[in-house]
Amino acid sequence: MEPLTLPSEEFNASGLQWLWTAGQVEEIAQNTVLIREGEWVDTISLVLAGSLSASVLQPGGSYQQVDQFSAGEMVGALPFISD
Repeated sequence: MEPLTLPSEEFNASGLQWLWTAGQVEEIAQNTVLIREGEWVDTISLVLAGSLSASVLQPGGSYQQVDQFSAGEMVGALPFISD
């Protein structure tokens, strides 16, 4: 696996080291739902390889992609950010 280059200056090497030691690495199967709209999020996911997409359920049952996350990007971090 190649080293990550994170876009945030605030998330430096020590933050990545903490995440690596405190977290766990999981391989997520295609079409797995990580976060559901309206539900509380208690995890932060860091994409190590590949990509994740965020989709919303449309009337009629189809999904519309609204965002995509690539290697080095965090998913689910918004509830953990404070002023």
